[in-house]
Amino acid sequence: MERYPAVVPAYTMTELLLADLLLTVLAAGSPLWLATSLTLPQLRLLLLLRHLGASPVNALAGELQVTGSNAAQLVHRLEAHGYVQRQRDHTDRRISQIALTPAGHQLLQESCSRGMVIVTLALEQVAAEDAAKLHDGLTALLGALPNRSV
Repeated sequence: MERYPAVVPAYTMTELLLADLLLTVLAAGSPLWLATSLTLPQLRLLLLLRHLGASPVNALAGELQVTGSNAAQLVHRLEAHGYVQRQRDHTDRRISQIALTPAGHQLLQESCSRGMVIVTLALEQVAAEDAAKLHDGLTALLGALPNRSV
């Protein structure tokens, strides 16, 4: 049986291949975060904080496309696990900034490292010419993403 169907109405083959790659990398790091009993929305929040840095709850809610109360609940649960902490905003003390703790950084670093090992080993099996094409293609893709420059 073919891994990808010949006709896929909503997605291109490139999109399916990228999704497969991302899932493979995420699965490699999953034993670490699965052992923590974190939910996918909680993991998304941790990854978002890693990308944005300390942010107020309402900004996180907007990025996650959830209500402010849902984001606040996610933060509360992650705070109980010790992965995030509230910090007072230096310009407006009424606002709390949510930031990763060292434990949150470590969880993400270890999870991502496992995925990177798999990618590195796979890239060692790819011909140099194909690896160069892949590099050029991924550089173009990253450059086309909103709010992202290479």
